[in-house]
Amino acid sequence: MNKNRLLAMLTACVLCLGLLTACGTQSTGSGQMEDNGPITLFLSQQDDYLTVLQQECAKAAEANGYQFHMEDAEGDQDKQISQIKQAVKKGESAFLVNLVDPSRADEVIKAAGNRGIVFLNREPEDHAVLDQKHIYVGSEEESAGELQGQVLAEYCQSEGMKEIRYLLLTGPESLPSSHQRADAVLNIMNETGFRMKLLTAEPLECDYLRSTAEEQVAAQLSTGLKPEEIDCIISTNDAMALGAMDALKTVDPEAEPIVIGVDGIPDALQAIHDGTMMMTAYQDASRQAQTAIQVANNLNHGYPYNQGITVADSVDDNIFWISFQSVTFDNVGSFLNS
Repeated sequence: MNKNRLLAMLTACVLCLGLLTACGTQSTGSGQMEDNGPITLFLSQQDDYLTVLQQECAKAAEANGYQFHMEDAEGDQDKQISQIKQAVKKGESAFLVNLVDPSRADEVIKAAGNRGIVFLNREPEDHAVLDQKHIYVGSEEESAGELQGQVLAEYCQSEGMKEIRYLLLTGPESLPSSHQRADAVLNIMNETGFRMKLLTAEPLECDYLRSTAEEQVAAQLSTGLKPEEIDCIISTNDAMALGAMDALKTVDPEAEPIVIGVDGIPDALQAIHDGTMMMTAYQDASRQAQTAIQVANNLNHGYPYNQGITVADSVDDNIFWISFQSVTFDNVGSFLNS
C-alpha cells in the first residue's frame, strides 16, 4: 500500500470519527459541551425541599456546561414575573420556573416571550399552556398521598385501630399539590373503613415551613389540645411534620404519634431511621433536576424537547413524571446512603 493511499484512508477514518462524535452529541441532546450560557431557576420560595432541588439543579446545570443562576420570588408571583422579564433583557439562555401560583402560568409564559420554559415541581393548573416549548417536569401529587395512605392504613389495621384522631398540616392554600396529597391519603383511610377525626376546626395551613408548623401546633397545644389525644400527624410535606414534632416534644418528650410526610428531606429520613417518624413519600430532587436541565438544554439548542431524555419514569404530552417512592424504616438506609 503506497503512502498516499494510507494517508487518504487515515484521513477518512478521522473524518468518520468526528462525524460520529458530532452526531452522538446532537442525538442525545445531553448538553455535554462548554459555554452553553446561563440557565436560571426561578424559585417560588426557599424551603427545605426546594433548597435541595435548587442544589440539584445547580449540579445538573454545571454538568451540562451551563452557568447557573437562581432567583427567589419569596412567595410573590408578581415578583417572579418581574424577575423573568429582567432575565429576558439580560439574554439568559434557558428558564426553569418553580411557580408561586400555578394558576398564573400563562402570565409567566407571556413574560418570557419567545424563551422556552421548563416548569419544575409545581404543575401549571391549566395544562393547555403546555406545548413543545413549555414543558412540565415533576411528580404526580396524588400518588404521594396514596403512598402515605397505604402505609398508614396497613399499620393502623395491624394495631387494631378503628378511629384515628389526627392533625392535618397543609401547604399554601393556592397550591393544588397540597390538597391533592391530603385528599388522597384521607380517601384511602376512609375507603379502608377508619373513622377519621380531625382534632382542629380546620387543617393547619403552614406554608410548607417547619417553623410555621411548630408555631401553629404549639398554639393548639396551648389552648387545650393534649398530646395524648393525637394518634397521627398527617403532613403534606416533611418540614411541617418535623415542625409539628418539635412543638409536641416541647410539651411532652414522651409523645409518640404516628407521623407521615412527603419529600424525603435529610432530616425526615434520619427521623425515620431513628423511629420518630413512620414514613415519607420520597420526591426525587436529583432526577427532577437532571430531567429539567436536559429538557432546557434541548429547548435552548432547538432540539425536540424530549430528545435523549432517559431519567424520567414516564412521559405524557409535554410532561415528564418522576415517581414518588415510599420510605419506611425497612428501606430508609438505602436513601440515607445514596
